[in-house]
Amino acid sequence: MFLDENRRRIAEEVLTKSTSWVTLSGNAEKRDYFAALLSDPNTDIQQTALRELDAISYEVLRNGTYPVTGQDLLSGINDMRSMAYAPIRILLLGIVGDRDADTAIAQQLARLAASGSTVNLGAWITAAIENGGREAVGELERKFLGSDNTLSRQQLIEIVRALSVQSASNRLELGVALDSAVIRLVGRYPEAAPMIAQAFGTASDWSQINLVRELIAEDIFTSPSDLMVAASYLSRARERDNSRRHPLLRSSLSLAAQNSRP
Repeated sequence: MFLDENRRRIAEEVLTKSTSWVTLSGNAEKRDYFAALLSDPNTDIQQTALRELDAISYEVLRNGTYPVTGQDLLSGINDMRSMAYAPIRILLLGIVGDRDADTAIAQQLARLAASGSTVNLGAWITAAIENGGREAVGELERKFLGSDNTLSRQQLIEIVRALSVQSASNRLELGVALDSAVIRLVGRYPEAAPMIAQAFGTASDWSQINLVRELIAEDIFTSPSDLMVAASYLSRARERDNSRRHPLLRSSLSLAAQNSRP
């Protein structure tokens, strides 16, 4: 970007702090620095802040405080000139969680479920769970898994990605609800199995280790490449040995499939 006096100040700060900001504690400092810039009257600086916040892990992002309202974020989401920043605005909408955010999230998810669109679907689902907790997970299951419609591959990818992001954020109160949603999803859509191993592995969340083991035992992974993804997930999970999981019964997948049928 063109460095006027204000932007030069930001660039100098970034260069000064770049080494410390890559650490976990520094990541939170980076978040707070750029969060403060969201209220800057200069649109370019706001977009710089959004771009930097988008690069921060969701677990760190959700624990920040942001000087914006739901309406501020919504006006940017609908601006065609800044569509690239829509996903991070949506995530922040779930974190801010005011009345405008509540209404927008509910309306958007209803629209996406009815239309089958996948535009920012993962971001909206992540925001909905952030905003509504366990009740939101149940509502999402009703909207997407309780529907007569068949989910597309891209819808499955977006849903699994959102569940993995929220699971990796370590909200213990969501654990059982997220686990149940993942089991029900793969029970109805076995093709989502490699997506689960991939997405949860990318998020460095090892909570699905027992589920992936069961999926392998049930021969759910149908190609060598998918089986390699599952094996990689199990290997990395064992190395860290910090998975959160309740025991799964062998019948859980078939039961989930039955319960998911319209």
